[in-house]
Amino acid sequence: MTSELSGSVLVIDPDDAAAAVIGATVEESGYRVRRARTAAEAWAQLRLEVPQVVVLELILPDADGLVLCADLRARLDVPIIVCSAASDRRERILSLRLGADDFIAKPVDPEELQVRLEARLRRATRRDRTAGGPGDGVRDRAGDSAGSLRTRLGGLFIDRLTCRATADGRELRLTPTEFRLLSVFISRPNEPLTREVLARAAGDDLYLSGSRALDMHVRRLRAKLNQAAQLGAAGVPAIASVRGQGYRLAPRPGSRFSSAA
Repeated sequence: MTSELSGSVLVIDPDDAAAAVIGATVEESGYRVRRARTAAEAWAQLRLEVPQVVVLELILPDADGLVLCADLRARLDVPIIVCSAASDRRERILSLRLGADDFIAKPVDPEELQVRLEARLRRATRRDRTAGGPGDGVRDRAGDSAGSLRTRLGGLFIDRLTCRATADGRELRLTPTEFRLLSVFISRPNEPLTREVLARAAGDDLYLSGSRALDMHVRRLRAKLNQAAQLGAAGVPAIASVRGQGYRLAPRPGSRFSSAA
């Protein structure tokens, strides 16, 4: 790669040995390496500079890597290469469906990584030139502070870094699939969401498993929200069925959405 292509690559990986191999490959391609060991560090880095490419490990100490992949794609318009020890078929499919541009299984082959990295950078550069010049690579709230990671809607609060949700301060004990579903619902309140949209975002092979598996997870999530409301969390929204379409997150009777973030 020629030296005229400058910029940085953000490597999100808690494994020092793997990050060193990836970093050396990035530097050989003529780019600066920026490192984050956690999701929190990654968002802090992104507030300082938007990279040309993100290289992401799915196994992180403070977040679900698939949720982070989806959040990065929603907020960044740069290539995302997943380079992960979580290399089974499910992880590959889900990461690509959630917004990754490529998947490389560990242990890393430096030559393969370099070829794929440079291919993604070339495509991104051609796209920017076709669009009339490079943009800042950011969509919507990429530069926001923690508000883009923590969302409050009525009495419902979710923290995407810790994958925790609370209802009027009481913790909701959710499975990873239920948390992903709730993340989609809370980001698009009152909007009817099709089963396909929900299944693709929620993962856990729901898209491949069909609508019955999705309906089961939605029913369980709905039951937990209803239980929270019965225990006094009146401001917690409900999941309503939308005939012929799917589901939506709606205010309960007598309440309204007043504090979406």
